[in-house]
Amino acid sequence: MTYPTALGGLFLDLWLGRYDYIVGALVVFVAMFLCWIFGWIGGGDMKLAPGLALFLGPLPVLYGVALASAIFAIWGGLKAWRGTGRPAAFLMVLVGRMPGGAVPLAVLMGSLAVGLKVLGV
Repeated sequence: MTYPTALGGLFLDLWLGRYDYIVGALVVFVAMFLCWIFGWIGGGDMKLAPGLALFLGPLPVLYGVALASAIFAIWGGLKAWRGTGRPAAFLMVLVGRMPGGAVPLAVLMGSLAVGLKVLGV
């Protein structure tokens, strides 16, 4: 799913002359690649984000990643709090001292990016 999305977006942007989307997708790729190197996201998320940026532009995708990350961080913190019974577990997840668990970032990232594009971001 990630490679055809990126390839289709690249061909579309070249055909329409949207070179700013191509440059923006490269910026998104570098940002997501660094997040992947640090182990913050998975490889599929890292590849899907630039593909989405080729279709939607870089800003909706970057905002979508940020919002999805915040939502899942809060969710992981609440999950840890509930699992341990300690309110401090919530804060421990948010500051990175305790794992909040793996999450499907791409699902929410893509939905938020499309929604933000529709709203005009």
